[in-house]
Amino acid sequence: MTFLNRLEQIRLKTGMNWSEVAGALGVSRTQLHLIRKGEYEPSQRVLLRLEQAEVNAGLRKPPGDKQGILKLLESIPISRPSIGESEHDAGVVEVRVEYRRGSAPKDLPERVPVKAPDASLAARLLVDLLLEEDTEAYLQHCLPPQFASKEFLNKLEPASFLRLLDAALEMSLGAKWRERLPGLSEQIGHTTTGQRE
Repeated sequence: MTFLNRLEQIRLKTGMNWSEVAGALGVSRTQLHLIRKGEYEPSQRVLLRLEQAEVNAGLRKPPGDKQGILKLLESIPISRPSIGESEHDAGVVEVRVEYRRGSAPKDLPERVPVKAPDASLAARLLVDLLLEEDTEAYLQHCLPPQFASKEFLNKLEPASFLRLLDAALEMSLGAKWRERLPGLSEQIGHTTTGQRE
């Protein structure tokens, strides 16, 4: 069954309108319209939410272990970097990173600078992030060239990647962006929790 057929099945089963379907998928009505027209492919996150909407509508059985693993991953606390006014004013913050190998390789640092992109670039990156959900591409625009490569990012342990992304979002969107833009925070799906470092 195609993506569009699956959406229609949900609408028929639940009586939802297109705005409600978009809300269940975690996208705006405009984004859903563009996906339905074939101008954008649904992201992995949208496909996962579609599966959950089908479960909620009784069209699909709930996943077994997958749901437990996702809950486990969401429960792992990830410390967020502490970003003060001076870092925002300077447009750069140093973020502590850890490597998969357990220690920093000889030629790589324990702290990586994350810079704020120009406002117009930040706006474009945010739109791309919401449509494509390519967190790596977003992050690469906020890192110096020597740290923006896939090769470097793949050396990091996952929590460090998330800390860098968290810093990139705050440097791009400003201090307290989660409080000012709660819907955006939820749509990005940025669920890192924990103490500031």
